[in-house]
Order: sequence, then structure tokens, then C-alpha cells
Amino acid sequence: MPLVSENIKKIQNKIFEPKPFDFKDPKKAQKAFTNLDFVGYKGLTRDIHSYLAMKNGWFAQLVLMRGHGVKNLTSGLSNELVKDAGDFFKSLPQGTNISFFAYSFRVNTQSQQADWQRTKQRVEEELKHTNDERKIRQLKRRLVMINDELRMQKRAEKHLWNREYLMEVFGRTKGALENTMKTVKTSSEHGTGPFKFDELNTEQKVQRLYTLNNPAGYLAEKDQ
Repeated sequence: MPLVSENIKKIQNKIFEPKPFDFKDPKKAQKAFTNLDFVGYKGLTRDIHSYLAMKNGWFAQLVLMRGHGVKNLTSGLSNELVKDAGDFFKSLPQGTNISFFAYSFRVNTQSQQADWQRTKQRVEEELKHTNDERKIRQLKRRLVMINDELRMQKRAEKHLWNREYLMEVFGRTKGALENTMKTVKTSSEHGTGPFKFDELNTEQKVQRLYTLNNPAGYLAEKDQ
């Protein structure tokens, strides 16, 4: 997932509402990509679902959407997958409202880098307390490998991007939304199961909402 910034840590009660943006104010033009409200929500509900409370009074659930690649499938299997995908949407209750979001974000290797840094510190500490020439050579070779790995992780953050797909399901009430989500989950399991949906906890939703509304946020953090 995207890098968790200090801004996210400051979100009180795990509710995040973007600041309004005045498109008519030329002085704010340069901030257009940090204050946009793509999702149109007020905050997250204070219950186990953490639904999105929408500005129009509705509620929405945000889930991570995964699909099957058809590139390496036979024509028969790919056709079956496409058919089941169509059947999935047909099976949803009439009037079901769904939106999809796709966005790219830089690869985050902070946890991997932290692990390698801890390993590096242990090796360096061991190197300080050994007089065995053979052991010293081994530890120095290991340090070279660790430093190479750290450089690779940093390059990955700079040059590699991930792609993620989110689905937003709407309901007029919490009850209606819960029933729709049950249908979505059941329908996605039929046939080839063309779609897989992963539930997001409150913290994961906050991270993704921040990323959707601040697409340049990660780049700004890296430049600091």
C-alpha cells in the first residue's frame, strides 16, 4: 500500500474529510491535485463496517477488487470468464449503484528496508567484536550484499509502480447497503469467480481515501 504519511496519522477518530477546493481561485491552481474530492464522502461511520457516509445522504462500502488475467488463458476459458463477469453484473439487484476506481502508486519498500537495516546493524555489531580474519571477510561480504539489497529497494520505490482497483457500492441506508454487499459477495463466487473482493479495515480505507484524494501526496513526501 501507499506510504502512510504524518497527515494520515493526524486523522482524528479515523475520519478523513478533504478540504474544499475552489477551482475558480487561480492562486490555488497548483494545489488542484492535492485537494480534489473524487469520492464525495463526509467521513466513515462509527460502526464495525466503517461505511463511507456520502454527502448526498447515502452510504457506500469500499472494497479492494481483484480479477483474473486472461492473457495466458485459452480462448474457451477467457470467453467463459468474460461471460461470468457479465452474469455477475446481471445478478445484482436492479438499481444497484457501483463505481470503480483505478489508480497507480509507487511501490513501498519501507518495511523491507527497515528489516535490512536491522540486519545490517547486527552484522556491523558482530564485525566490531570479532578478530577472526575468516569471519571478518565473511561479514564484510555480507555487508556488501545487504547494501546492494538496500539500493535495490530504494530504486524500486523510485521507479516501480503498483496498480490497484477499488469498487464502491452504494445504498440508501446501512441496511440496504449490507444486503447489497451480501449479494455482491455471493454473486462473485458463481462460475469462474471472475472477481475477488477483499474487505478493507478502517485504517486501510483511510489510507486509500487519502491516496485517491491526494494522488501526488507520495511524491511530495519523497521530495521532502
